[in-house]
Amino acid sequence: ERLWETMYRASYRHGQAGIMLMAISAVDLALWDLKGHFLGQPVWRLLGGKAREQVPVYATVRDAAWAQAEGFSGVKLGGPYGPRDGTEGMGKNVSAIAALRERVGPDFDLMIDCVGGWTVDYTIEMARLLAPYHIKFIEEPLLSHDVDGYARLRRSIDSTLIACGEHVYTRYNVRPLLEASAVDILQPDIRWTGGLSELIKIVDLASAHNIPVMPHRGGMAWSLHAIIARPECPLAEGLVLTEEEASYSLFDGEPVPVNGMLSVSDKPGFGLTLQRDRLDRYRGEL
Repeated sequence: ERLWETMYRASYRHGQAGIMLMAISAVDLALWDLKGHFLGQPVWRLLGGKAREQVPVYATVRDAAWAQAEGFSGVKLGGPYGPRDGTEGMGKNVSAIAALRERVGPDFDLMIDCVGGWTVDYTIEMARLLAPYHIKFIEEPLLSHDVDGYARLRRSIDSTLIACGEHVYTRYNVRPLLEASAVDILQPDIRWTGGLSELIKIVDLASAHNIPVMPHRGGMAWSLHAIIARPECPLAEGLVLTEEEASYSLFDGEPVPVNGMLSVSDKPGFGLTLQRDRLDRYRGEL
């Protein structure tokens, strides 16, 4: 805690977001891993133990039929058309989602990630048009600093949930979103927002506002230990979904879903082992 505070205060004149917080996050995660190895304990146990044995996973930007067959709870897709594409683009968005819903049936979750590319009015209209297809949530329709815009969306939309948070750094920037009742789901990224030390504080803050936390890239080991340990985190985002994909990682021990569910290792720290031969190989390819 002291080291985190020292790093954060030292960054005051250099920007307390973006690449600076990513660097702080890396150091913080390394220290948690080191603590786990020093004590011979997995990080989830350092956080107080398991709130659940496993967590359901949704797949990001995948073939929905494949994800459904593999047992995932749903799939998250990009919103390919935005305000610049006008009503024609809206129609294409709706047609794509309608076809997908027909393909996967009513019980498979569909989500849309807009990467900050929509506007308030566009999002409200898209939510209305997509209502028959039961979208679970629309992620980051606006840039994350637009607290007033997110609050308007949440007041205006009742057909789906509004998610935001991967580009919101530290509890200090999360707090305005929560106090404005601007989000239904909070999605901090543990590698960007300040590491595990800060993610815990964000979960506590969200819990006080009855807002669930679904960390960005939550299926990776760094976040997964917190998700397993905290009941406020009901769902994990899956990016490494197969053993083949895990083999490309710099680490052995990447968690891989089984029947659409993830569990954590009992190995010390985050349960990962750096593979220096892979690191050297990737360096040689640069």
